[in-house]
Amino acid sequence: MNKASRLFGATVLLALVASFSASADLKKIKPPKDKHKLSLSYRPAANAALPRKYDASLGVLPVADLRGMKFYGGEDEYFEESPVDAFSTALYSELKFSQIFRQVRRVNSAVPDRLSPASLEPIAQSNSVDLLLVVYLTEFGLRREKMEEGKKGVDYQINVHVSFFGQLLHPASGTVVWAEEITRDFGSLNTSGKIEPLEYTNNAIEAMKVSFDDMKAMILATGMEMGR
Repeated sequence: MNKASRLFGATVLLALVASFSASADLKKIKPPKDKHKLSLSYRPAANAALPRKYDASLGVLPVADLRGMKFYGGEDEYFEESPVDAFSTALYSELKFSQIFRQVRRVNSAVPDRLSPASLEPIAQSNSVDLLLVVYLTEFGLRREKMEEGKKGVDYQINVHVSFFGQLLHPASGTVVWAEEITRDFGSLNTSGKIEPLEYTNNAIEAMKVSFDDMKAMILATGMEMGR
């Protein structure tokens, strides 16, 4: 392994995003009834495989929720599942399908309050993995931006914004193999004056996809090389 970059215990800075007020031209977006809620789950593309970079096993910990706000209007109840749980599941699936690592496993242990070899090595050993991925989700929410007057009133850009900080760690040596903040969004133009569950659900899924694509590309490009 190359010279270790020891960054364990680094403070994760959480930027609180200003809320966007609703306009009278666009009806308030309320959580739908259970029967109208859609799932955020999706299957990565069949051609999602990327070049193998690490001949090592990876454990993916549950995503730590550090959001300053919930999905929209102080609520998360817009989908069949919790947005954070859906994000965590999608993260695992994307990495498993990518084949960047020899093996990918889900780890049920929560992210420790303090990251250190002492707190992480037992987790890695008990799950028989070489590396651990720790992700702090700092934003996963709906934004709407006033655009211009349309035939049915004011048109709005409906964006779902995703931001998270990820660390790929080698607990046995106390090495940060990769660390980066990822920020992406995905939006659509709404001209109807009413937002349906299908619109914001699709935008949320696409926002996750592009953010995970960025993460995988960055791991391949900037992740520390490891010896066999």
